[in-house]
Amino acid sequence: MTISNTPNQVTQAIPQAPVLDPTTNRLSRPWMQYFLNFLNFNSAPTATSGQATLPNKPAGFMIVTVQGQQFKVPYYNT
Repeated sequence: MTISNTPNQVTQAIPQAPVLDPTTNRLSRPWMQYFLNFLNFNSAPTATSGQATLPNKPAGFMIVTVQGQQFKVPYYNT
C-alpha cells in the first residue's frame, strides 16, 4: 500500500493474482485483502468485550457471507 501526498487518499497496488481461486471458484485471498483495504474494513479473529448501549433500531444491515452462510450485521447512525 502506498500513501499519497493528497490528504485522506490512500492508493494500493492491484493484485497480480487471479480474481477467482481456481479450486474454490471464490474470490482469491489477495483480492479479498485488496477489497478489505479498499473499503477500509478490518477483520479480526477475536474481539474484546465492552459495554455499550446500542440504539433500539439499527440504521440498516450489512449482509456478509462467511463460508457460504449469510449473516446480517447491524450498523447504527449515532
